Amino acid sequence: MKAQTPEQAIKDVFDRYTAILDKAYVGGDLSKKEMFTFDVDGLEDTLQFVGNTYAAWCANLEGALRMDWGWGWFEIVDSVRDHGFFVEHNQLNYLAETFQFLNDTFGTATPDIPEHTPDSPLHQLITEQLLGESWYELDRDKLDYKFSMEEFITQYTDHAAPFVDKLIAQIEGK
Repeated sequence: MKAQTPEQAIKDVFDRYTAILDKAYVGGDLSKKEMFTFDVDGLEDTLQFVGNTYAAWCANLEGALRMDWGWGWFEIVDSVRDHGFFVEHNQLNYLAETFQFLNDTFGTATPDIPEHTPDSPLHQLITEQLLGESWYELDRDKLDYKFSMEEFITQYTDHAAPFVDKLIAQIEGK
């Protein structure tokens, strides 16, 4: 059943995300070493390099949000848990886009872990993921105002911030 209010949609998605983390992820140190692995057609061998958990979370979220992977929260959590960051797609552009994202955002695959503020990369990416999925959960036919996804994300970022803080704390095992 679709949510009747934006606030309820956000809470419903947050509850699902929390349940997935409870079941499928053990939180911990975001500076822990993780492998970034690419098994892509066009590469003779699998390409691997060392990153950290923070960069893996951010890169997986970026891939799900902007690289048309078709991933939801479970797939993001599953990838970080099992692989760190793993691309097994047929398109070589995912390799370039991942390197571009890491370079533009951090300049490295092993960034220092920033303070978790609404301006930090992980906070922004989880906010966008949470609110994007929440927008799909809305019964938009019953709302007085018809939000575009972009408008919804902009208008509800502050409302989502405490939920995102709780998800990050859970990811860190706190």
